[in-house]
This record gives sequence, C-alpha cells and structure tokens, in this order.
Amino acid sequence: MGFPKPIEINRILYWREKDIADWELRQQGIDPNTPQSAAGYEVVSGPIGDYRDLVEALRKQRERLKLSVMEVDAIAGMQEGYTNKLENWGRPYGRGAGPEILPLWLGGLRTALVLVELPRRPRNLTA
Repeated sequence: MGFPKPIEINRILYWREKDIADWELRQQGIDPNTPQSAAGYEVVSGPIGDYRDLVEALRKQRERLKLSVMEVDAIAGMQEGYTNKLENWGRPYGRGAGPEILPLWLGGLRTALVLVELPRRPRNLTA
C-alpha cells in the first residue's frame, strides 16, 4: 500500500506528518508533488499526458463544480448534449474536442491548460 516507513526512537515508532499527508493524498489519487497553483490559479488536475487524461480531468472538474453535462453545455454555449459526447469520445456516439469546441469546453468548466516542462520524457505517466 506504500505506507510510509516509521522512524524508531527508543523502541517507539514515529511517522513524519508530511509523509502521512502525502500518503493520504496518494490514496485519493492526488499526486502530492503537483503544485497547488500556477501563475496564481489553483491547479485542479495532475499531469495530463494524453487525450484520455484530458477528458478525465475535465469530467472530474465538472463533478467538482457539481455541474450536470447540460449545465456545462448551457454555460459554454454548446449545443445540448455535446458535453456528454465529449466525455464519451471513445464510444460510437462520442466526439473529440477540436479547435472550435475545446475553448468552449474549457471555458464552461472555468479551466485552462498549462504546459510544464518535465525533467525527462515520461514513458508512461499513468504508471
């Protein structure tokens, strides 16, 4: 489970508070090394390495804001039912977000994309 190792002092086990907090974040699927803000704005996702990660991060943001797909459609100015198609892009009735729709979708969820330089080329961000 990746629980932090204790420090033993006089046969008593101690854990660093930060190690426990990081472990709890990882249990919730949050990378504790993800910055909390970028250019003064709250970071609301982990690293996005492909289109599937992008769609999942936007779906989680919609749920965090407690918005239905129809509410996102209305806020973004997209046709009714389009957010549902975007969130199900790999299925027969799904759609990918092209250059016209992506800004509407991001705006409807009050998000923006931020690029960061990684220390090295990742082989698999989900691993």
